[in-house]
Amino acid sequence: MTFDHITPIYDRLARAIFGKAIFRSQIVHFNRIKSDARILIPGGGTGWILHHLPPDCKEVVYVDSSLNMIEKARKLNVQFPVSYYHACIENTNLNGKFEIVIANFFFDLFTEEEVERIVRIVDSNLTSSGILLVSDFRNTGIWWQRILLAIMYLFFRIVAGMPAKRLADWKNILIKNGFISISETTYCHDFIVSEIFCKSNFNS
Repeated sequence: MTFDHITPIYDRLARAIFGKAIFRSQIVHFNRIKSDARILIPGGGTGWILHHLPPDCKEVVYVDSSLNMIEKARKLNVQFPVSYYHACIENTNLNGKFEIVIANFFFDLFTEEEVERIVRIVDSNLTSSGILLVSDFRNTGIWWQRILLAIMYLFFRIVAGMPAKRLADWKNILIKNGFISISETTYCHDFIVSEIFCKSNFNS
């Protein structure tokens, strides 16, 4: 799976369909990111969210399977160190724990089984007091949202080789693996949700 072919239009395509809401959803909880945090961003995309992180981050580890996305992100001027990995998160040596993991429209790319594996990786690489920030689509049962999801999955299977054919129940998978949702903000008639998750043994 790679988004190399649509890197130049990826953000514009998202804006055309969802307007500014899809971008606001990805940074709405960034006020919870403490200074000097070590941050993991799997599926970093074009990297535009880097400009919205605290300037005194300790380190950002950016992982993406698209080389074109990485090259676009590298061109951004940020004040903190960023380690770029052209890889899948399952094949990346993350070298330590993180206080923050940001998964923006990432879980929706994978099948239920793949999300299970990724969630376990996130769990093992997040500190006990760390938080997971998730922005993604969710199934609401609203007819036009079901149609739009079907169209999006067909499109990305064709252009990016995305393995998933439907939206995984990523929130339930997180909960089954010991995560707790502590805050939620929704957009686009609840079609997009931004949530803060912590571990069940969260130590603030």
